[in-house]
Amino acid sequence: MRLSLDTADLRNVGGGERVTFTFALAGAPLSVDALSYKIKDIDGVQAADGLGGAERVYLSDGTGTYDPNWVRGQGTGANPWRPFTGSPNAEVTPTSSAGNVDVTLGSASAFSLTFVANNSGRAVGDRPNQNIWIGPFTFTATNPACTP
Repeated sequence: MRLSLDTADLRNVGGGERVTFTFALAGAPLSVDALSYKIKDIDGVQAADGLGGAERVYLSDGTGTYDPNWVRGQGTGANPWRPFTGSPNAEVTPTSSAGNVDVTLGSASAFSLTFVANNSGRAVGDRPNQNIWIGPFTFTATNPACTP
């Protein structure tokens, strides 16, 4: 899944884009186990706040691992994942795993992901959309009708 923010006027700085993922079976909520997925391509020209690149991502639940040469943060609202100020390049190429975070969550019936594009310091005419990709998802789900 691709999330994209129009950064022409940076109205999203206060909220960004929040997506909630909910698991269900036949319309009924379902808890899944061993959930894992990737957040791909966290990058962007260094933000005016000096804390990293323009793209910031955080979750309601889950932990992540990443290459600390490219990404910093804890994936929380107070300390989102973001490009490292000393990363080798402000932009990650689409085929690179450098700006990726591998997320894991033991069990969940739902979680939220928030994507914010902070002020990059770029000129108004040079503020292209910021994009991240999410997936693929892997998890174990048990149909409640199949449990003893």
